[in-house]
Amino acid sequence: MASAIGSKVACLCFSVALLLPLSARGDQGTRAQTLFDEARSLMRDGNFAEACARLSESQRLEPRGGTLLNLALCWEKAGRLGRATQAYTAAEKQAIADGRDERRKFAHEQLGALRARVPKAIIVGPLSPKGAVRIDGELVPASELGEPLPLDPGQHAIQVAAPGYRAWSQKFAVFEHEITRVEIPRLQPIETPHSGEGSYEKRRYYKKQLSEGAIALITLGGVAITAGSVTGVVALVGSLPAYQSTARSDTAPLWGATGALMAGGLTMILVGVAIPKQEVEITPTLGGASVRVRW
Repeated sequence: MASAIGSKVACLCFSVALLLPLSARGDQGTRAQTLFDEARSLMRDGNFAEACARLSESQRLEPRGGTLLNLALCWEKAGRLGRATQAYTAAEKQAIADGRDERRKFAHEQLGALRARVPKAIIVGPLSPKGAVRIDGELVPASELGEPLPLDPGQHAIQVAAPGYRAWSQKFAVFEHEITRVEIPRLQPIETPHSGEGSYEKRRYYKKQLSEGAIALITLGGVAITAGSVTGVVALVGSLPAYQSTARSDTAPLWGATGALMAGGLTMILVGVAIPKQEVEITPTLGGASVRVRW
């Protein structure tokens, strides 16, 4: 069986080579031809990864049914069964359009052989009318959701997005001869401010203010100055002739206390003001603001 497939591949490559133009049609056609020739050589050496990359670029530069069919075969040999299935399907349609029955038969036979092997994924679940499903970054048509999708064996990533909803993503694995069911959850809406409460920009900002220690010193300083003012008034009243019943020296302690309180209070205020201010982080919220102090 392996020899039969090998002969088919050889005949296919030979027939494709005969169909290629003998003269280049512009730089793009020349480049496509060069890539195709390099890919055929790489396929003969078993280097299918690089061969598939060159065939893909050749097909992009100059689409041809023969190149597409060789690309499908290359993907199959590289183990990329999902891509091979897609390429064979496209090649079969192209062969019908071109009236190339031998190519159509080859593509149809290869698809039949791959049908049981290729891993498939069925995407199910609620989806917004404007939602989009992507697998490995490629958009999945809405018509194919809920249907078995051919994929390459291994791990894949699914992403679901819709306007006004939080995006969802998940990784999953598929294996040959198996069908994997992937369920999409109901997307969660993006929260917005309630109507009537107005909108705001939730941006944190910082504000500098006095620390608790600085406030305490300034407060004590104010109390000391107040007390000094009181003792000063008492000393002043006591020194008046109308209230002086003792020697003038009796008011000396009051004046001393007044000076000490005033000097001490002023010192505490100056020290409190000199203490570095603390930085407060404020984050606005709908109900007010959250505050965090940063020293």
